[in-house]
Amino acid sequence: MRLLILLLAAIPALFAADELPNVKVTDHTGRSYFFQKDLVEGKIVVINFFYSECKNLCPMMTTNIKRVNQLLAERNVNDIYFYSISLDPEKDTVEKLAEYHQLRSLPANWKLLRASWADMEELRHAVGFFDRDPAIDADRAQHSGMLRIGNAPLGRWIATSATGKPAMITNRILTVLPYSRAHAIPGAE
Repeated sequence: MRLLILLLAAIPALFAADELPNVKVTDHTGRSYFFQKDLVEGKIVVINFFYSECKNLCPMMTTNIKRVNQLLAERNVNDIYFYSISLDPEKDTVEKLAEYHQLRSLPANWKLLRASWADMEELRHAVGFFDRDPAIDADRAQHSGMLRIGNAPLGRWIATSATGKPAMITNRILTVLPYSRAHAIPGAE
């Protein structure tokens, strides 16, 4: 809860310019990108952090995000990109990320990404998914269960819990779209 409060308090300052670091990342297929220019600029995105060996929070987040993707597709909202960035780039090789993506039958609009340790840390701090206490921040098991949602062309950025009900998460994502009310799930708030 403490982390959530810190994150929500920091949101306006973090995204005033709605620019994220343009660090090099590699997806689960082995293709490389520059994060801001290739994956965020001009797009609607949902970003979270995970690691493939996580046994607590990550499986729940993955299940929820997968269901959210299905709910969006049912509403013909197909122009949203999902990016899960590894917190353990040494262990989460391209091959391991590809296996994770395949075993969970993740959709094509969802990229599992890895970066160098320094670049991953820069991204994680840029989106606000860190704790000010260095001991807590260093413990991957206590990583944020949050999603950063952004409509880069409109400069709309929000955050929400990845562990909430999928219908609620879907409606939060829809709030960054110009046509959100037409697609909202009634009673999901």
